[in-house]
Amino acid sequence: MDLFVKDVVSVRGIYYLPEAGPGAAHEEAVELLFEGGGSVVFTPATDWTLRVEGGRWPGLPDWCFPERDWASIGLRAAEGHLPLGRCRRIVELTDEFGEVNGAELWFGRSRLSVRSGASLRVEVTALSS
Repeated sequence: MDLFVKDVVSVRGIYYLPEAGPGAAHEEAVELLFEGGGSVVFTPATDWTLRVEGGRWPGLPDWCFPERDWASIGLRAAEGHLPLGRCRRIVELTDEFGEVNGAELWFGRSRLSVRSGASLRVEVTALSS
């Protein structure tokens, strides 16, 4: 996976626009963009497990149809943490059934947590030095 080879320079949320009214917008997926091109997308599957797939940046994933109803927007939670740099460690998070429903990605100065469920939860926190 490119996460261990390339630096992550941007984190974007993928939003379904018809649900993007006041207070209704939430990420349907999160996309990490790599320096020099390429990306990886984290999104919840229908069973709430976490799905990881190669991105199509600057295009949207194939499942964003019709494309005009979707948008990729810089993720507010990542502001102040960019660039993340190269991933150093990935910890899979599991639910009570042992299914992978999340991941913690550890970078040099930050940790990005992605958790699947009824909605995707994304958090970026600074690591203490």
